[in-house]
Amino acid sequence: HGDDAPQLDQVNFAVLALGDQDFPDFCQAGKDFDHILGQLGANRVADRVDCDFDYEETAEQWITNMIELLTQASSNTNEETPSVENEDVTIEEPQAPYSKSNPFQAEVLKNTILTQPEASREVRHLEISLEGYREAYEPGDSLVVIPQNDPVLVNQLIDALNWDAETPIQMNDSDSMRSLKE
Repeated sequence: HGDDAPQLDQVNFAVLALGDQDFPDFCQAGKDFDHILGQLGANRVADRVDCDFDYEETAEQWITNMIELLTQASSNTNEETPSVENEDVTIEEPQAPYSKSNPFQAEVLKNTILTQPEASREVRHLEISLEGYREAYEPGDSLVVIPQNDPVLVNQLIDALNWDAETPIQMNDSDSMRSLKE
């Protein structure tokens, strides 16, 4: 969306937008991508398709159509993939995979409530920086957010309520115990 966005006249695109009509900005991300790619000169190869909550059948048909379109396009080109020779290779030490016990520390860039105030549940749009994340992450992958409280605020709250920070607290329905401060 920036002023320095490149011209994309050599790019072909099609958009399958996923959404839920219960939200005011139904499929808005897909609509925005479709619009800006068109503005930047990219070639729309198919009209945007908007999918509601029950998207499987519509999405499956869109995928089938796109595979057929791409197959036709690839059979019409005789270009070969260029080979790469004498490429410098950097070998890095492997790191332990990210997990619950070894979480990736990400910064929350944006946190916006998407639902209306009268909604029975709250849904948020989070934008998270994955800078430095060295594993594959693809749309549809699960992401667990483990919030961390500001330690200064935690201490202030414990002091204000005159609680003992080391009081043991049972976590959920498990046998796991942590201190109140934790």
